[in-house]
Amino acid sequence: MDRLHVESAMLKVIHRHVTPPVLRDLMESYVAYKMTESTVFGELALLHYSMFGGVSEERYAGAAAIELLVLALDIFDDLQDQDNDRVPWMKHNQAQSMNAAIGFLALSTKAIMDTNFDNNRKSIAVELLQHRLNQSVGGQYIDVDNGITVEDECLAMIRAKSGALVACACQLGCVLATGALNDDVGSYGELLGMSAQLRNDMEGILRWDTRNDLIHRKRTLPVLYLLDDSSPELQVLRDYYAGQATVDQIYANKHVIMDQIERGGCIPYTQVHIQFLKQECHAYIAGLSIDLHWKQKLENFI
Repeated sequence: MDRLHVESAMLKVIHRHVTPPVLRDLMESYVAYKMTESTVFGELALLHYSMFGGVSEERYAGAAAIELLVLALDIFDDLQDQDNDRVPWMKHNQAQSMNAAIGFLALSTKAIMDTNFDNNRKSIAVELLQHRLNQSVGGQYIDVDNGITVEDECLAMIRAKSGALVACACQLGCVLATGALNDDVGSYGELLGMSAQLRNDMEGILRWDTRNDLIHRKRTLPVLYLLDDSSPELQVLRDYYAGQATVDQIYANKHVIMDQIERGGCIPYTQVHIQFLKQECHAYIAGLSIDLHWKQKLENFI
């Protein structure tokens, strides 16, 4: 039921502010697709709103705001990477898909400003959206630049790119409920986002479709571990990242590389980082001044 309410709130702000019917239809179709996928950002916003005592039906506008923001960034990310041909915005005119994404960015703040929350609360919420968006864009820039070579740089990028967005969802619900930012909520939100990204990065070296991170020479945490591995079997991978081997050579050595991934340490190494992040999350949640049943609901997201 929450998903239907969030989708309705997203469509409402599109209808209210997007004038060209063709663009409006395009944006609505992207929202419809988005609703078939994960809506974890909206769910976190709603959870934190209720968790901190919020009772207004306007909470769905807050969830819509973060989902619109994330949808915009998803579109930009896919347009940049050109590695996801299953989503509708990659099947349409990409210049128009970019226009839709720009529209979603603008509407994410409109969704907040159109509510009946008091002006101070709305101002803090919009400032939060803009601050976290700026962080995420900075992290995305570093990710696309692909110049990371060490663990600390990689973790800092993930905190900015992915951690900021999950933190934004958590803090947004809290702000709309209480009228104030909660730094602890932001801290464990960042950790949640980082652990989710690391899980995606593990998947990104195990899948061999168009989204395989090795094929695209992405420098994720497990990839950095692989590139540091001096095994002779991985020389072709090191050469590929150095521009001295071709993608055909990578595919020809796929089974050798996969064997090294499965038998080597890159997956356990990444899993250890995830466990540390989860432990930090547990510590923050344990210290929250909320009822136990809310803590249990929040633990389900870790």
